[in-house]
Amino acid sequence: MKKLLFFALALSALHAGFIKSPEEAIADRYGPECRVSKKPVLLNNEAFGRVQAEAPMKLESKIFTFYVIEKGGQTVAHAALQTTMIRSKKQTSLVFISPKGSIESIEILAFYEPGEYLPDPKWLALFEDKKSSDPIQPKRDLPNLTGATLSANTTARQAKTALLVWQEVFGHP
Repeated sequence: MKKLLFFALALSALHAGFIKSPEEAIADRYGPECRVSKKPVLLNNEAFGRVQAEAPMKLESKIFTFYVIEKGGQTVAHAALQTTMIRSKKQTSLVFISPKGSIESIEILAFYEPGEYLPDPKWLALFEDKKSSDPIQPKRDLPNLTGATLSANTTARQAKTALLVWQEVFGHP
């Protein structure tokens, strides 16, 4: 019985699961004094077409969730919340985008695949300063994650899509 319990606990540890909420990730990055507002975004048909033409994945919806992060009355960043299926389980990421339209960081908020496929922070840091015009593809523009190719591809697609939607919504005057 003890062996069965140990095996069950060990197996459950292999899955990362829920890691943190968007609000916790934002507070960790910008401090608890930042003002955060959730902004649902609905792309019109024209904007959706432009994003879909450039996006590295088929978009399932015209609706996206962004967070506007402010300090001292100034917008310091936007954060795009995205959930995508990897194999048969989901990954939720928060892509932090600067007011100039470049990635500041990416935080994995939930990951239900086995934990060894979870992209590590050093690899996620390679996305910093990437813009919507930059190529972002593992094996070509970024090193691949050995043994976690699907997770790497999913993260890269989420990042690129977040940048493209940000450009449509916040990047135009």
